[in-house]
Amino acid sequence: MKRHEAWQEAKRLNQEHPERGEFRWVPVPQADGSWIVSKMARIARDEQPATRTISPREPRPRKAGSRPAAAKPPAKPPARGLRGIAKRREVRIAFLTLALALAGFILWELRLLLRPLFMTLLVRHPALVSIPLIAGGSAFLVHLGVKLARRRPPAHPQPARGGGRPPAAHDGGAWRRGRLRVRRAVGGPLWGPGPVRTLLVCGALGFLFAGAMTSVWTGAAIYDHTDYGALSLDRLSRGQVRIKPYEVARGQTENSLNSPTEHPTNLHIVKVNGRLMWTSVRDPDGFFRVLTKPTKGVISVDAVSTGPGVKQSGPSHDADFRYGPGMRISESIRWQVYKKKCFTCDVAEMTVLPTAEGPIVIAPYIRYKGGWFVRRPVWGGVYVIHADGRIEDLSPAQAAAQPVLRDSGRIYPEKLARRTADAYKFKRGVWSRLFLHTDQLDVADTEKNRQPFLQDFAGLGSQWVTTLKPHGGTFTTAGVMTTDAVTGKSRIWLAGRGQSLIGNQRALDIVRGESFPGIDFAEPDSATSRGKFQVVEPRQIFPGGRLQFLLSIIPDSANRVTMSVVVDAASQRVVAKFPATPEGDSDLIAYLRNAELPAGDGDEDPVEKGTEGSLLPATENRAGSDADPGRGPDLGQEGAKPGRELDGPAATVRRLLRENRAEQRSATERISGLEAQERDLRRLLKATEKPAGSRP
Repeated sequence: MKRHEAWQEAKRLNQEHPERGEFRWVPVPQADGSWIVSKMARIARDEQPATRTISPREPRPRKAGSRPAAAKPPAKPPARGLRGIAKRREVRIAFLTLALALAGFILWELRLLLRPLFMTLLVRHPALVSIPLIAGGSAFLVHLGVKLARRRPPAHPQPARGGGRPPAAHDGGAWRRGRLRVRRAVGGPLWGPGPVRTLLVCGALGFLFAGAMTSVWTGAAIYDHTDYGALSLDRLSRGQVRIKPYEVARGQTENSLNSPTEHPTNLHIVKVNGRLMWTSVRDPDGFFRVLTKPTKGVISVDAVSTGPGVKQSGPSHDADFRYGPGMRISESIRWQVYKKKCFTCDVAEMTVLPTAEGPIVIAPYIRYKGGWFVRRPVWGGVYVIHADGRIEDLSPAQAAAQPVLRDSGRIYPEKLARRTADAYKFKRGVWSRLFLHTDQLDVADTEKNRQPFLQDFAGLGSQWVTTLKPHGGTFTTAGVMTTDAVTGKSRIWLAGRGQSLIGNQRALDIVRGESFPGIDFAEPDSATSRGKFQVVEPRQIFPGGRLQFLLSIIPDSANRVTMSVVVDAASQRVVAKFPATPEGDSDLIAYLRNAELPAGDGDEDPVEKGTEGSLLPATENRAGSDADPGRGPDLGQEGAKPGRELDGPAATVRRLLRENRAEQRSATERISGLEAQERDLRRLLKATEKPAGSRP
């Protein structure tokens, strides 16, 4: 008989027999799946129970006076057609398999939509997954073990109330009993006390801890795997820096593009034929054009001139790109790269480069190396995207071997150079970075266009240059870091402990405090700056191996450069002003190359000219400090060139001249007398140098 029939029969028999105090009838399952009603004695359990088997076909006995059981309705005929086919088990399994395969195919094609979450949790920051799993799983096992240890099984299990099933002679052994105990220990609502809630709470706490520490661990890993070499400022002389700031380049680019269906995007600086240029792509404008129209070409703006110098047509600039930076969905460069080349790589920047064969897009990419907890970014290679849709995947060595790519200065990712500079704050470890801040140097940012800045030096080539300042509220320059734009080699120069050099943030304040005829500066971060001027983008320059800052004065509309100003970091003064004219640009370029000011300006500047026409710092030692292999000179020591005489009257007069200038900076009330003394010392210096210059 069936189970419910056996229970009803056992209940009826227990009610009919008056001696139920001695025994009772209970349903017992059989091996073939049927049920029987067994007579179980309450006292003598070891006696052979009397059983009564009721066949499934045997009519059920009914009580006197009860109604006869209703006849069962006739069985329905099996369904035909589609409904009958749908009820078949094989059809349902086939349909489910097809649906799962189709869903998997759709998810695989649209996997890029889930890529940001995948990259964050499993590639860039795997600690966000591994730490919660370890914390939650360990807490779950500990809680479960404690709960099982406290729970003791009864020595003689009793049947359930109301006539439940008695314990069977063979219940599956210790494995089945243990599984039942675990199910009872884990069972219950999630919000109730138990191992499951412990897993969720500890997993959430582990996720919060990993989220707070994963960026710190990544920065420490970058520092541990980076070799920061020593650097001398003499090697940074004769550099080529952009004269035109980012804001002006963007404004001139937008003002020069005469097209109602295009707009410039991806503005980056790049070297084109040995000259720094601002380049951007002409992407389609508008929702429908973004989906249907291609990128049309390149627009370039001269970066070493205050004039526009815009070029947007010609064989090197015009091309219809198959895949573009600003094109959406499947026509985007990132979509194609992530789908066909490397799903777990990150494209850093996409810079367009005009070439003789036509424009190309340079896209360096980043890979990730590490373990289950920390993964650090590394330079993976360079993608070169041609207008016809070809995508070349070049290794770092292959990209450096091509002259066009090597000379552009854009094959090493700018984003990775910035992270390398940021990682220097972990010089003393994670504990010092979080709490002690010993020897911690931070990147000093002042503009929306953050550091590093791309510069080209005669001795080192293209470099990403970053200014570092001490941690905290100070605004001095504590170091300068360069990262090779071709090889990724990082070097650092550290200022001496007794050296005082202002930072790029204070250079802005010095220029705002200077008097410029016809120029009225707006307040920083002011909403009412219409008709006024602002100072932007302090760039590091090193004429003659001396740290200075080049700043640009621009109107609030940012459509042109009004004046270029040079601030000396050691003297903390404006040492040169160059108007935004072709002549002023030429003088500024010559000053950056040879460290020579225009005629008539050298006597008024608080820097002295050396015997070979280069600007030499008055109190700077170029030899470096013994305390740190990258540290710069200490104040009060003078570096000397080989073969140069330091004794004699000329050296004495130079020493007195330096002491005079130091007193001028500290004693403002005696400035007039000291200036007169300075003029006398200059005449005396010329008189003492004449006999030395006439010797053979």
